[in-house]
Amino acid sequence: MSAKKRGPGRPPKSKNKKKPRASSAAAATNASTHTVPARFWSQVGAILLAVLTVLLIVGLAGQGGELPVGFARLVRFVIGWSAFVIPFIFAVQIVQVFSKPDERVPGVIWVSTIIFIALLSGTFQLTLRTPRIPTNWDGDGGGMVGWAVADMALGFVNVPLAAMIFIVLMLILLMFIFSVSPQEVIEAVKAFIGKEEPLPENNAKEAKALKADDKIEVEGLRKGEIDKDDDKGKKPRYSLLSRKKKDTGDEADDVEDKPDSKPKVKPHDFEVNSASSIEKASKPVVINNSNWKFPSLDILSKKSRQADPGNMKQRAAMIESTLEEFGIHGDVRKVNVGPRVTQYCLAPQKGVSLNKITSLSDKFALNLQAESLRIEAPIPGQPYVGIEIPNKRSASVNLRSILESKAWAENTSPLAFAVGLNITGQPIVLDLASLPHLLIAGTTGSGKSVMMNVMVMSMLFRNTPDDVKFVLVDPKGNEMSSYIDMPHLIAPVISGTSVEELHRLCRTLLWVTEEMDRRYKLFADAGGIKKLSKYNEKFPDKKMPYIVVVVDEYTDIIDSLKSTERDAVTTAIQRIAQKGRAAGIHEVIMMQAPRAKYIQGPLKANIPAGFAFMVRSKMESQQIINQSGAETLMGQGDMLMITARLKKPRRVQAAFVDDDEVDQTITELKLQSGPQYNEDLLARLNDNSPALGGVEVGSGGDDKDPLYDQAVQVVLGSGRASTAYVQRRLHIGFNRASNIMDQMEDAGIVGPSNGSKPREVLVSGDNSSE
Repeated sequence: MSAKKRGPGRPPKSKNKKKPRASSAAAATNASTHTVPARFWSQVGAILLAVLTVLLIVGLAGQGGELPVGFARLVRFVIGWSAFVIPFIFAVQIVQVFSKPDERVPGVIWVSTIIFIALLSGTFQLTLRTPRIPTNWDGDGGGMVGWAVADMALGFVNVPLAAMIFIVLMLILLMFIFSVSPQEVIEAVKAFIGKEEPLPENNAKEAKALKADDKIEVEGLRKGEIDKDDDKGKKPRYSLLSRKKKDTGDEADDVEDKPDSKPKVKPHDFEVNSASSIEKASKPVVINNSNWKFPSLDILSKKSRQADPGNMKQRAAMIESTLEEFGIHGDVRKVNVGPRVTQYCLAPQKGVSLNKITSLSDKFALNLQAESLRIEAPIPGQPYVGIEIPNKRSASVNLRSILESKAWAENTSPLAFAVGLNITGQPIVLDLASLPHLLIAGTTGSGKSVMMNVMVMSMLFRNTPDDVKFVLVDPKGNEMSSYIDMPHLIAPVISGTSVEELHRLCRTLLWVTEEMDRRYKLFADAGGIKKLSKYNEKFPDKKMPYIVVVVDEYTDIIDSLKSTERDAVTTAIQRIAQKGRAAGIHEVIMMQAPRAKYIQGPLKANIPAGFAFMVRSKMESQQIINQSGAETLMGQGDMLMITARLKKPRRVQAAFVDDDEVDQTITELKLQSGPQYNEDLLARLNDNSPALGGVEVGSGGDDKDPLYDQAVQVVLGSGRASTAYVQRRLHIGFNRASNIMDQMEDAGIVGPSNGSKPREVLVSGDNSSE
């Protein structure tokens, strides 16, 4: 087809379209336009304000020439004595401009500052004898502004009330300008007088920004809950000026008070089982604990470090924007600053599935550049989803801060122990008697051994050896070495996995189960008493201690035992878990690899409480807290806690106590007493017969033992009747000595068994022929 002809007078159609002239004009304009950096003029204004401040300061001093002196006189005429305060106010504004280059000082702050100056001038005017008379050029009182404000107020109230109103309004303006709540002011006042310290500076600044801009409630650690780092880099000072006399009447040597040094203990202080040898410990020790002195908290370190959550405002915005990427709307309404992580409380829009939010954990971790991230959906008892992000810097949680807390003071149970700080920075204290047993799991370095030390130490600071006794099982051989020969032990520490130590473990656990049955029989004979605390209240002269069995590396023990002994140990552990609570016997079982073959059904059903530190897999987490989550923890005391009362696990940063603090505490206890082992259990541990039974020659049958008469002479000659004493004097085994004691009981020579105390001798030495 031929091209269509255009009409006459019309120019030919151009093949190439011309570019709009606007673009070229804009380019020319851009090429010739000069730009300045952002916030340039506000910073220039701050510089000019600084110049005026210098002129005012020099002029108020009467120096610098006519210009500064005249300028200062004019300012004093306008606002009076407030002129001397103006330089400080201007300095704050200047610092704010340059310290936050990306933020503009709101106009409302400038207005509030002007109102504050007017009220301050009015207050100064009220100090004059005639506040309603205008000022002169000398600028006394509040100047012309102060006169106007004071004159208006005095038309309604008198001078004292006007001053009170002005001061209250100025305080409100100051709190508004600096974004400080009245509650924070009250806490600061309490801190100043020594009751409680204010919110840490790094947390307070972020909290102000969030409250002012995003209306997000911020909770978390306060310095009142963690002591100041006033002894950073120093070890706790230890001193013990004197110690009580020994039973022999010898005077105790004084211990020199030296910093950073442990008390030197002479060898004779530990003549009983000083080398943790059961043979050396066979000599019974009778010790009176009525004057027992508890360790001083000064042994424990006050060293602490505050948490730094980072830029909370920025992280909250990132959380919301990440949700928007997937079409989910949500607002961060609240922030909980914890010692290890900060929890951002997200309020999602209605109708959004919680699984949809939890599935974004990897995306959150990527956008927030977090090494580890946990989502709690929902937070128990709250309409929020918790997103827990590691702090930029973790807070240190020492044992002393928990033992000095209100939570510890309010829990008076003898089996109470410190745990740590929760996600909001509140101290957590639990009672082992109400748990009533505990499973602890975690990989190497996760903090489970430190938790064991914290638990034992907590009870040592509250109980005498008559109140609580420990059975400590340490397969590694070094985790519990500090507690060797401790007065609170019911038997020597079982250390290592040698055949001899495993035999002692079997004997000890079997004795514990027998002691449990014995206590139940005593409860029944005493009129149907149901638990140990009631028995001790009713019969204080027959008081029995609580027994805490702590077993470390339970899985290693089970793997090291032969089948017969393995069955005996697992049966004893399960029986204690089932029946030990009422008898005052409680278990704490620790392990690295919590698997189903070690935590069998009856054991798990009777131990509902669990501390899950960092583990290797979701399945291991499931064994301890009945759900996954522990595999995402960060180690070094970061844990998830569950009890029978908690439906969902709670995150806690466990308290910390170092080995030096443990050693110094145990040393102070040893200075008061040597080991106070149970005599019958010690005799059983000395027995060389098979660990699970076996009758020696001459120990059974209805006939009297060939050594019976000799044993009677030993008992009547010494006036002491106990299985351990007869065993040691006649050099026989435990079972044989026990049978001889039963035969003497049947003959009416000695009384019935009385627990760990010797039997009563019923006849005198003159009747020994019987």
